[in-house]
Amino acid sequence: TATIQPSATSPITLSPTPTPIPGGAVPLIEYHDPDFKLNDQVQMTIPWFEEQMSWLSTNGYTTLDGEQFAAYLDGTADVPQKSVVLTFDIGVAKRPIYVDAVIPTLRKYHFKAVFFILANDTVVGDDCETDVRHFCWSDFKGWADEGIVSIASHGIYHPDFSTLTPTQIKYEVETPLKVL
Repeated sequence: TATIQPSATSPITLSPTPTPIPGGAVPLIEYHDPDFKLNDQVQMTIPWFEEQMSWLSTNGYTTLDGEQFAAYLDGTADVPQKSVVLTFDIGVAKRPIYVDAVIPTLRKYHFKAVFFILANDTVVGDDCETDVRHFCWSDFKGWADEGIVSIASHGIYHPDFSTLTPTQIKYEVETPLKVL
């Protein structure tokens, strides 16, 4: 868990000191992106992200990819004692932040992450030459081939599932798997 502490330069500072989870459970840290700000209490900055990755590395943490985490969850694999899963909900076209900050930081610390991608054209495009904001499928494929990320679905439109019919839920769950 992160501890909220006041700071002279910002309303809060998140301390990246995790609390051990009883029973050997693997903590999962969810990010939206390193410049995310929902409000004064829920936010992230690129320097905080870098500090958190540095802390995890300095303290001997190992990151798991999606396959390793799934094997751990279904009981078919053991993981190092200080394992953690880093996840990113990619639901906004913010390719430059990932290209310039997230991916280089993950590389620097030899970390892996799971990217949950909202698989629609507001996030992912086909023209990475002139459209620098949108991700391209080739970005994700390259990072996955490099072993930095595992790709997973965050759906197509990010709806409130409690308002959908079974047919709509099936579409939202199955369609991204055809794209990914």
